[in-house]
Amino acid sequence: MSLAGVGAVIVLMTITAGLAQDLFGEEEVAVVVEEPGEGGAEDPEEPAPEEEPAPEEGAEGATE
Repeated sequence: MSLAGVGAVIVLMTITAGLAQDLFGEEEVAVVVEEPGEGGAEDPEEPAPEEEPAPEEGAEGATE
């Protein structure tokens, strides 16, 4: 996951925790994050082992 993706997740978790606190009036709200491989969804940015990674930008033969 890229650094921007990690930042977006942190922002969303903060907003979600704030909304839950407003809705339920709890002082502390636990946010559970499941890691891939522990019952959570796999990271969509990482290609499956049988897939070949997409060519990077600026590589020879890339067209826009």
